[in-house]
Amino acid sequence: MAEEPKNPAARVRNQGGDWLRPIRAVSISFDVRKVALAAVGLLIVQAGWFSLDQMSPRPTAGSSVFANPPSLERGFAVGSPGLLLGAAAVRVAQPAFVLIASLWELDSAKADLGAAGRALLKVAMVVIVFGIVGGAIARGAMMEIARGERLSLVESLRFTLKHVGALIAAPLFAMLAMLLCGLIAAAFGLLSLLPGRVGEVVGGVGFAVPMVMGLMMALLLFGLAASWPLMHAAVAAEGEDSIDALTRAFGIVNRRPVQFIALAVLVWFVGSIGLVVVQLIAAASLHLAVWGASFTAPAMDGPPAFWTATVAFLVQSWVYAYFWSAAALVYLTLRRDIDGAPWSEIAPAAIAAAGGEREA
Repeated sequence: MAEEPKNPAARVRNQGGDWLRPIRAVSISFDVRKVALAAVGLLIVQAGWFSLDQMSPRPTAGSSVFANPPSLERGFAVGSPGLLLGAAAVRVAQPAFVLIASLWELDSAKADLGAAGRALLKVAMVVIVFGIVGGAIARGAMMEIARGERLSLVESLRFTLKHVGALIAAPLFAMLAMLLCGLIAAAFGLLSLLPGRVGEVVGGVGFAVPMVMGLMMALLLFGLAASWPLMHAAVAAEGEDSIDALTRAFGIVNRRPVQFIALAVLVWFVGSIGLVVVQLIAAASLHLAVWGASFTAPAMDGPPAFWTATVAFLVQSWVYAYFWSAAALVYLTLRRDIDGAPWSEIAPAAIAAAGGEREA
């Protein structure tokens, strides 16, 4: 008699239709609560970045997490759908590079202690704010897709704050590993300071170690860029601690790299189409508002700048809501393919937390 597998769930893998489930992130992200969470996160990070940039001896306009406002002309440029879709693809990918951009600024500012301190605060702000916001959005998306429940803002944030340590610490551990590699490289760099040609020879030969450390840092950097939103999804689905969330996220990317890339391309493409729709709705709303008001205000030739900026901000907030919703569904898809865990399976601690929230 054949022996039953130790993990019966592992017999169930993703079928053809399961790989397309992440496209539901577009409809899930059309949720006022998720967009509101993303909007709050964007406001906090942008305000923080702006304040830090103003502390510079030479204040500038500063870096931004926002993209350009939606253009009425571009929104109705149906004659160039390729350009419209390409611009949307760039904007949809923006949240994936926010953390990397702040890390890059930290690397560029290493010779200036003041600039390095400001860049470090920017990194911390991204990790903390988007850890909380991303975790809450991922939690809401997972409960909606897995259990058919729509969490309120309070329920999502209550769950997130309960696991805030894991959401923040998981990416920090990867950054600390990169820092350790950098310190090891710096230590071997001291060999070049030895007197005479000894330093030149020993430093040259010993440069093999910084090269290895550089390779490890590059792998960690790309791994962090790919798995950062999956860490939030792991906490949202499993109630993991920081180490478990980190290893789960990196493990999913490493064990299913082809599938991960395919899903990333899929949600990127579908999200770009979704953003085009959002931009068209936004542009049409502004255009029709001006058209209606122009009957009694003939001098109006365009919407007020405040409302144009507000609409642009809401469009950008949708992008961030979609980003973490898509990450949540990609995580559930790859988790099912690796562990055989069904979509409806959420960790008992998470279920209990959600039940407690609803009973309260």
